[in-house]
Amino acid sequence: MNMKLKKIYSILFVLFISLFGCCCYINNIQHQLNKRKLQAENAQNLVNNNRDWKKEFPLDQQQDKRASFSLGGELRNNLKYFIDIIDGCLKIHAPLRMTFVEIGHKLGEMFSSKTLFDGQSVVRFSNGYLGYIIKEKHSYHEEGLRAVNFGQYVESLGIKFCFILCPSKFSKFKDDFPKGLVNSTNNNADTFMDILYKNNIKALDLRENLHKDFPNHFDAFFKTDHHWKPETGLWATQQITKWMNNRLAANLDESVISPDRFNYKVYPKIFLGSQGKKLSLSLTEPEDFTVITPKYETDFEFEIYCRGIKKSGPFETALLDSSNLSRDYYNITTYNTYLGFDDPVVRITNKKTDSKTRILLIKDSYAMVVAPFLALEAKEVYLVDVRKDQIKYFDGSLKKLIKHLKPDIAACLYNVSNFSPVNPTEKDILAFQ
Repeated sequence: MNMKLKKIYSILFVLFISLFGCCCYINNIQHQLNKRKLQAENAQNLVNNNRDWKKEFPLDQQQDKRASFSLGGELRNNLKYFIDIIDGCLKIHAPLRMTFVEIGHKLGEMFSSKTLFDGQSVVRFSNGYLGYIIKEKHSYHEEGLRAVNFGQYVESLGIKFCFILCPSKFSKFKDDFPKGLVNSTNNNADTFMDILYKNNIKALDLRENLHKDFPNHFDAFFKTDHHWKPETGLWATQQITKWMNNRLAANLDESVISPDRFNYKVYPKIFLGSQGKKLSLSLTEPEDFTVITPKYETDFEFEIYCRGIKKSGPFETALLDSSNLSRDYYNITTYNTYLGFDDPVVRITNKKTDSKTRILLIKDSYAMVVAPFLALEAKEVYLVDVRKDQIKYFDGSLKKLIKHLKPDIAACLYNVSNFSPVNPTEKDILAFQ
């Protein structure tokens, strides 16, 4: 090979390495931005209409210890908001950015046989499904006792309390994740649930129900996202309703959420989940997404307190956001078709029911495809989000909020993936105070 040809190959090699490095760098930035994208798009509304929950329902002095972490949290939120603005500009002025990201991922797959992605947090199963892995173990003794004390306080007000545990893609009953990986997801949740059981807190573990009703555990979940499907959310609502009627005398009408009383409209290849966004379309494929609506007449009022939004009308108008049914894979969160966003406090009022039951649900995002169906059989459903990793969350006293609202049932719904001991003071998802 002559010197001139060697020089050409050297230049091409350097260009290839440089392009690969740029793609990986851009991809890492994209990973950090995806989670906050839609919140940032609505940040101005959140600021203009935000309510000061901490002022309305102030924490006791002892409870307010976690405020020492609030400054760092605000700085992080402001920084992420600033990054999101830059991200929006890049989308306008650098339209080929995701193309380079996809190329970078494809090149990475060609030169690596890894099963973990995104800083060792996203794992790919042999069947192609993606999941978030939690390696760290934690006793959850303190958190469990905090939940017990909170439940006992709620019961002392004459309000029924329960904890509902939702499964993740990592089955408790099958060792189906890639060999050689340690996953503490279910072990962490087990230790927490044991504390509740030992202290006589009413709790429903949906992992067992799912194992019985879904022979293939993965059928209940999206392939490219950590959430369960809307169909699974409806199934979960049926399980929760039966359990609440039996254990809490909730007096909910199970017939209105019978599967045959709904229309199911499938939007083919419209959904790319958060994990799929991380890996990009070069390594994943879009999925179908189902919109489930009642066949019978409905009338709701849906109020989002922090944004001053109030919607009224039938199920599909008040509780669904059709703007998320767009084939814009990187910029739209299709899962948010149900209810819209994770807001600090919302209220759903059913104007077409004879039920008198009022439910307050302390929730994570799994409840987005449960609460709309639960609202079909209750008079009112309040949704409260205390997760500190949200751009806006309820930072006041849950005890005072519940005492003020006086629901018939106060329930907590979390999925097992929340039991991650990484930065517990920052997430504080179980902020029972």
